[in-house]
Amino acid sequence: MGNSIPMLTITNFSQKKEPKMLIYVIARQHPGETPASYIVEGLISFLLSCSQEAKELRDKYEFKIVPMMNVDGVISGNYRSNISGSDINRQWQFPSKRGQPEVYYLKQEINGTKRQTAFFLDIHAHSRKMGSFFYGSKAAERDSKLYPFVCSKLNKFISYA
Repeated sequence: MGNSIPMLTITNFSQKKEPKMLIYVIARQHPGETPASYIVEGLISFLLSCSQEAKELRDKYEFKIVPMMNVDGVISGNYRSNISGSDINRQWQFPSKRGQPEVYYLKQEINGTKRQTAFFLDIHAHSRKMGSFFYGSKAAERDSKLYPFVCSKLNKFISYA
């Protein structure tokens, strides 16, 4: 539909050491998952805050945040698909420039950088699950279990089980 997909960059721009590793955060691949916007808003507020943790994260990493991957789907009132009818969350392996441009161009951005990506977080909501939960890639099963495990150790409201 010609709508742009905003990407925010949050980091300490004045720190000019070695290139920082990247952390990508995306949300709203499924337009109807509105709680994801709330979560990303909180994340952005935290990263921009004066807290010591946020400052350390900005010093160490460069965050690339796409708060709404599926802008056309949201504007059109779709629940799971983009304007061409694709569930873009299922198109990451072989996205088409025409059918899933949202994924196609972000993947180009990620693959085109010379810097290391430390973490990729895709925020969703669920129609039946309550609270916070994690899904991970079967291909990187050990690594995808590490983040939820660490979160459960840092926050009593997250159960690793």
